[in-house]
Amino acid sequence: MDFELSDELAELQATVRKLAQERVAPRAREIDETEKYPDDLFALFVDAGLTGLCIPEEYGGAGAGILGLTIAIEEVAKYSNAAALMLLLTRLPTGPVMIAGSPEQNQRYVRPVATGEARAAFGLSEPQAGSDVMSATGTTGCSPARNAGCRASVRPIGTASSPRAAPSTRAPTTA
Repeated sequence: MDFELSDELAELQATVRKLAQERVAPRAREIDETEKYPDDLFALFVDAGLTGLCIPEEYGGAGAGILGLTIAIEEVAKYSNAAALMLLLTRLPTGPVMIAGSPEQNQRYVRPVATGEARAAFGLSEPQAGSDVMSATGTTGCSPARNAGCRASVRPIGTASSPRAAPSTRAPTTA
């Protein structure tokens, strides 16, 4: 079995490594100490095309797959887990939509995350279970018959409620 990276993935690794060393590493301590969302790093990731790494090209992503995203996360996480989490949150919430969503849902919810127009979040908690997925007992109230009652929110970056417009410790979400 060959474990060598393809030329494209090796180039991605080198590019993200350089970006992480030059832009993430100098900010890592400040991010941890202030506990403020590093909006400037998110903008950097958008500009570098990293927010759509694992998202197919047809939905505005780079189509680098999970391995491409994992390589980028690994390079960024060498300096800042908080910044690396921003990259993970381009897959965790969009994955279920890419797997089970219609093409229209992918265009509406996944494309804005890939292009950096919106941010995605993933929440998991229950009073009895905390973040233990296997102990969760609640439901969303959504069912195929009631799908019209299920909602997700996409908030474009640059709106009055966005951190780019007004700095905040919390990022807008796509649920």
